[in-house]
Amino acid sequence: MGEIVDSYLNRNLAPLERIRILMTGFFILRLWRFHIEHLAKKYSDFIFIRNNFLADQTFTILNSLCESMLHGSEPVEYLFGIARQINSDFDFAELIQMVPKISQHTKALRNEKLNFNKEKSVREGYQFECNSNSIDDNPLEMLRL
Repeated sequence: MGEIVDSYLNRNLAPLERIRILMTGFFILRLWRFHIEHLAKKYSDFIFIRNNFLADQTFTILNSLCESMLHGSEPVEYLFGIARQINSDFDFAELIQMVPKISQHTKALRNEKLNFNKEKSVREGYQFECNSNSIDDNPLEMLRL
């Protein structure tokens, strides 16, 4: 079950590896729960879901991690982000024409053959320059007016 969390947090995993981990974890969770429920019906005096399976909250969290990653919007957001870098105002036909360029772009990034230095955007904060020289009192007095 730790692999499910790792697939969610590890940015170095290839997309196919991430999908494999999530699908495996998703089905193991479901089959494990089904197995315990079946045993609880068969041996109702000995097996209880509450005692022999994950807590309901843990199952819900792990299950939602699998489902959200399998049906998440991150890949689509990434595709549109690259498309906006190529053409900031595009329609569907232009997007279809950009798909080969976007594919080459992501392939080059994935193979580390290409490195893009992002331009500074508003959301990335400010750059400060500090004056290491001390300011004498005369300019400060003039500014205090």
